[in-house]
Amino acid sequence: MNIFKSTPKSDLLKECIDQTVRMLDLGHEMFQLVTTALVQDAPPEDVQKIKKMDKEMNRSHRAVRRKVYEHLSLTGTHDLYFSLILLSVVDDTERVGDYDKNIAEIITLVPRRLDFGPYTDDFNALWEQTNQFFDATIKAFKDDDEASARLVLRSYGRVSDMCDDMIDEIIGDEHNELIKRDLVALILIVRFFKRVNAHLKNIASTLTNPFHRIGYRPKDEE
Repeated sequence: MNIFKSTPKSDLLKECIDQTVRMLDLGHEMFQLVTTALVQDAPPEDVQKIKKMDKEMNRSHRAVRRKVYEHLSLTGTHDLYFSLILLSVVDDTERVGDYDKNIAEIITLVPRRLDFGPYTDDFNALWEQTNQFFDATIKAFKDDDEASARLVLRSYGRVSDMCDDMIDEIIGDEHNELIKRDLVALILIVRFFKRVNAHLKNIASTLTNPFHRIGYRPKDEE
């Protein structure tokens, strides 16, 4: 990344970088909007806004892929490695937008404030941790901050376990012979949270790992 920043770049690749950063910010904005709506009475316009933002995310995704291809067509293998990194990052970011939209779709099925009962504190802890993941991942990519990237990678296992443990507890509770609708929604939401965090982890790994290890923990931490 440092080598890339110190060398001249084509206008196409500059546009790709700016658009990728915008996608990351947009994904976080979508997540904050939809998760706020989860615990409040969500007006229909909020859900519609998420859908519009997802369409913007998809347009940006296609645009970055097209521009990277055009750049490589013009320059050959120049900036090849960074171009591959960009493609990986925008693919994961687009998937974050999809999961944000999936959460919004749950809101349309339960158009009122959701009640997570005894799992409210666990949900809030997971929500806060995911917001921290967004902040650290975006900082890592914008600032070439390896420390922020490693923080995400080290923390992902704990966040993943939080998601699994919450679902296991809800389904495994012998008193929940018939799980009420709000808890069914919570199970789906937690699964989507886990996938959002997984894609953020993949993005962070582009700052610490060689290309073939993107999405995995750094080799020196295994």
